[in-house]
Amino acid sequence: MFSSNEPGGGVTSLSRHQAPGSRWLRLAMPLDGSSAPARIAGDVMTPLAFLPHGSQLYYFSMDPSSQIPSEPCSGDSRLVAVRSTGGTPEILAHNHSTHGPMAADDTGIYWAADMPCVDDINFTPTYQIEKFSFATNSVTQFATTSGYPDSIRTAAGRVLWVDQGGIWSASADDGSARVSIAHPRLTRALATDGSKAYWAAADREGDSYSPKADVFAAPLTGGVPQQIACQVYGIEEFNFFADQRAIYYLSWVHDLIGRFPTSTE
Repeated sequence: MFSSNEPGGGVTSLSRHQAPGSRWLRLAMPLDGSSAPARIAGDVMTPLAFLPHGSQLYYFSMDPSSQIPSEPCSGDSRLVAVRSTGGTPEILAHNHSTHGPMAADDTGIYWAADMPCVDDINFTPTYQIEKFSFATNSVTQFATTSGYPDSIRTAAGRVLWVDQGGIWSASADDGSARVSIAHPRLTRALATDGSKAYWAAADREGDSYSPKADVFAAPLTGGVPQQIACQVYGIEEFNFFADQRAIYYLSWVHDLIGRFPTSTE
């Protein structure tokens, strides 16, 4: 699956803001390349906030008819589902949005909720992860977080995320019943192989953070971290994956794709 930006856009893959009129396409094609890419959706708000899960593609879309040029806080952002083979999109929820990657399990979809648009200098934001439940077809607050939550992952009935308080794990049934996995100075990336959590942690280096990171592993419900790699250079947040054999990552240095085993044994 890949995307392209239609004319009128102004959003990069690292932006948390959307230019008016900006739209992203989502296309799909068979893995064997037996047919040309087919357009699945053309109204995706951001290239990060879309998720294939099962036979569906989930994404967020802004209703253009709800936007009033003179009112910057106007607009209805919807959670939308469409079959991965194409078809008529189904609106699942109104007035919810995210500009970050989503995650899903058998119970629902999770995302870091965007801040509400308010005209109040004294507004105190509440950061949270929201969940669309497949059982109730509704959106609820899954967990409040310390700062904006990143790197939301799901595995074995658990939900993982990173915020200013560290790396957390909670049951998919109750985001408030969380356990602390680790509290690195800076978490560059988080992944899971279904049984363990893996993260890349960087330390301060002068006025900034080191581009090198040590990689650790721990059980999904917490435990003593095990260091499995040292001083790996340039790990990217959105390109850090794990399976039972290895961790795979993209480095921002020379577009390197790296791999190292998930066990030191």
